[in-house]
Formats: sequence, structure tokens, C-alpha cells
Amino acid sequence: MSQVSKMVRFYEPLIRNQQGQRQTISGEFWKEARKDINDLAEADRNHTYRGVRYYGENRDPVSPATPYIYVGRLRPAADHPDGFRPGSGILGPLQPAQVGDLISEPTLVLPFGTTNYVAVMSPVTGGTRIQAIEYWLNMALGFFPTDNTLTLAPLFDKKMTDKLANSTGATRVQVRVAPGRDLPENLPGRLMRAVRASSQVTPSDLSVEMTWSFGHASGSQPSRVELLEAAREIWTGGWAESAEVNLEVQRDDKIKTEIHQLINDRLTYTAKFDVPEGQSPTEQSVLKGMQDAIKQFRGEH
Repeated sequence: MSQVSKMVRFYEPLIRNQQGQRQTISGEFWKEARKDINDLAEADRNHTYRGVRYYGENRDPVSPATPYIYVGRLRPAADHPDGFRPGSGILGPLQPAQVGDLISEPTLVLPFGTTNYVAVMSPVTGGTRIQAIEYWLNMALGFFPTDNTLTLAPLFDKKMTDKLANSTGATRVQVRVAPGRDLPENLPGRLMRAVRASSQVTPSDLSVEMTWSFGHASGSQPSRVELLEAAREIWTGGWAESAEVNLEVQRDDKIKTEIHQLINDRLTYTAKFDVPEGQSPTEQSVLKGMQDAIKQFRGEH
């Protein structure tokens, strides 16, 4: 028996129109979403994002009684790993039980509590990008093609939010946008508009990475504030794949500079579950691990 640890990330659904304005969302969003997914034909649960197929479904396990949405990345046959058999060695590409079957790499989308909060975790190595989960949900729930778009906004660490709110400025900001990621139209400030403009003219299979820095100069106060505003937007926007900021904070009556990985400073907790030697984790053990992470989250926030 071995114990596996996986990262659980926390989000809430937001719906925005093409102008980036937030729309009213039902307090029972996930309950309604799961019902809509249940009503879909199998073909309407298959959607392709950036050349890879994803299939999703609603699940209602008995133990624990924790309804969730399963989204599986259907691994192309050309991407299958090799199989291994003790005493025989490498067997060649791993073959599914039946011709035409595909290997599914699962991600669990687990609503909890009386809010629209959701915990997201992949129990396998790697894991599906949240952008792919968002795309599948938009397609399955009928947001595409409409004027509205569903995004999963990460929940934030209040300590980091307070630091950004109380900071006097920033001296460096770096941000990376994942390939094919659509950015809101009304991003505030010229730095954020520059990111969106660059993203729009970049081929969809390339990421965009931008850095603003004073180098060895101290920089003007207005520019430091402008960098800070950019960092705040990245922190709350939910569209960046990674970001780093050199933040000015006051400590002991002095201004100090702290370096923060903005994406990594969002709320995450670890799910731990036992896996028998030579076997895959059970649904029950994975959900139990996620429930423990949710319990820790609720105890601290």
C-alpha cells in the first residue's frame, strides 16, 4: 500500500459577456449543470480542445455520496505509453481492452457546500489544464456559441490579496498566457491591453510571455503603481498560466521587496489517498482525499 498526494485547486464559476461584464449566476449552478450534462447525448459530451478530445459525464457515487463531474482527456492512440510485464519486460504500446477504446485521463470537478465553489483535481500524473475543463463545460452547457462565456475563477489566499491591496508598488511583473487562451476585451491599463493585443496576433499553438522591469533603475512611483495595478489584475483575472511579481511591502517601517509567484499563491490543498500496490486508486479513496482537502479549506476560510 502506498500513499499518493495530489494538488486540489479551488474555483468558482463566473459568467461574463463579450464586454467582460459579469452576469448573474444561479446559486445552484452546479446542480443545474449536472442535470444538463445528464440530459446530453453521448456525442454531445465529446468535445475537442486544441486537437485533443475530452469526454465528460455526471457521476453520483454511493460511497461517499458526493456527486461530481468527470472530465476525461482521451489520450490519442499515438500517445499511448508502453506496457511492462514482470518476467517479460517491455511489451510495446499499451493496448486498451477492446479495439477502438481510448485511455481516459480523469479530472474530477467536485462542487461542495452552499456556495458555487468547486474543487478540481486530477488523480493521475500531469493533469488536464483548467482551460480545457472550462472549454468542455462551455460546450457541454451551451455557452458556445453565445454572447456569454463561463470561466472558473481561482479562489485566492486572503493574505496575498491583502499584500496586493496594501502594497505601494511593484518593480517587476512577469506573466505567461497559455496557448489559445482568450483574454477579456476590457482588461484595464495599457500593460494588460498589451498582453491581450500580443495574444490576439500570436499563433494559437504558442504561449505569450511578457515581462516589465526597471532593470537596475529604481523607477518612478507612477510606473511602480502601474506595475502593481497590472499584478492585481493578473491575480484576480484568472486567465494567466503563470505570473511573478516583485512587490513592495512595508515591514518594520521600511519598504522591502518580496517576490511572489501569483498563480502558486492561489488556494491549493493536498489530497492524500491510499493505493494498493499494482492497482489503480479507487473512486472512493480519491473522493475521500478530496473531501479531506475541502475540509481543510473550509476550516481555514
